[in-house]
Amino acid sequence: MSRTKSFAPRAAVVATLLAASLATATPASAAGPVSGTWGDNPMLCATSSCVKNGNVVRMWQTILHGDDLYDDIDGVFGPNTAAATVKWQKAHGLGNDADGWVGPNTWNKAYSWVTAHHYATVPGEGSHYTWSWNGYESVYFIKASTTGVWEFNSDIDSTWRTATW
Repeated sequence: MSRTKSFAPRAAVVATLLAASLATATPASAAGPVSGTWGDNPMLCATSSCVKNGNVVRMWQTILHGDDLYDDIDGVFGPNTAAATVKWQKAHGLGNDADGWVGPNTWNKAYSWVTAHHYATVPGEGSHYTWSWNGYESVYFIKASTTGVWEFNSDIDSTWRTATW
């Protein structure tokens, strides 16, 4: 058997194993906690090309609830969340980008909106933010001082959740 013939099957096995490992590798944008300034958060929308369920969607729905645009905080980005998102985008000066998708421009605007409502910094815990539309504190956010990870809750279920995607 020549060297060329014995090399071909080995090369095929190596190529197959490499392809399989790449297909199962975790993508660079793997799930993780929401931290930083949110511009690198995943795109949210109702189509299959975006994140459409989970705690990061709940976080977005909590922001919508804080502006009296949404009350069904269920963690599913469906047509009602998309419609409320368009209203939020228009109300916050993103009229040209009011498409019902939560991408970098909307995330950055939301971060600015939330952090404009700072009310306390608790040593060892982090920065607290809250606002409401009805005279009662209806949404709450905390950015952990040691990790930068965000937590949130609302008056709907009062459950603290870590913002993850």
